[in-house]
Amino acid sequence: MVKDRRFRSVTLARVERVEPHEDGTIAVFGMTGSGDAVALTVQPAAIRDLLIGLQSAALPAD
Repeated sequence: MVKDRRFRSVTLARVERVEPHEDGTIAVFGMTGSGDAVALTVQPAAIRDLLIGLQSAALPAD
């Protein structure tokens, strides 16, 4: 069976809570702009990349 590797797009409009877990993952619970619930689990290997991306997006452009 071939694994589906297409990206799924979800707009996270509001974060309700963030839960760190003992295995190093972080669970993020929130809502979309249209009110749908979103649950996202971020694996340890992706946490650093996510933080770097958030930090660089917040920096003013030169």
